[in-house]
Amino acid sequence: TGDVSTWQQVGVTCWADAAPGSKPRVTMAMIINAFRDTPWAKTHVTTQPAGNVTLVGLDTYYQVTWSAAGYQPDEIDTVDLLGYHVQIRPKLDHFTYIFGDGDTFGPTTYPGGVYPTGTITHQYLTPGTNHTRVDTTLGADFRINAGPWAPIPDTITVPGPTTTVTVHTATARLVNH
Repeated sequence: TGDVSTWQQVGVTCWADAAPGSKPRVTMAMIINAFRDTPWAKTHVTTQPAGNVTLVGLDTYYQVTWSAAGYQPDEIDTVDLLGYHVQIRPKLDHFTYIFGDGDTFGPTTYPGGVYPTGTITHQYLTPGTNHTRVDTTLGADFRINAGPWAPIPDTITVPGPTTTVTVHTATARLVNH
């Protein structure tokens, strides 16, 4: 729109970055790569009963905690791409709980909790040692040079470290005093 009489043709190109005097542009592929390279916080699971020991048939309560290292939802990572200041703000997409006995729960946005109000419970049906974890799937928003936030069209799943839960069998005995 407007007067184009002052324009000067310098060549023909489909790549705006190739025009003389132009500044390279950040692409969505670059932003997605920066998103994938973000050092993510890990989610750990804690269980109740305490000590990661439970009984066959007993509700075991699971709760997510975040590691101090890395970025968790709403913590902003800043990277420089081609001289632009790009901020990446992760957001929780969902958790998937892996109980170690073949059962899983999720996707869910619930971080669990402790007895009696915890939202994630599991009953083990056999005694043994189970390697449990929570995998966290994250999305993110980004902005360039403090501009408006926009969604990144990608997610990443960050596997949590394993926690060993030992399951014992309790046997009831009648005792005559």
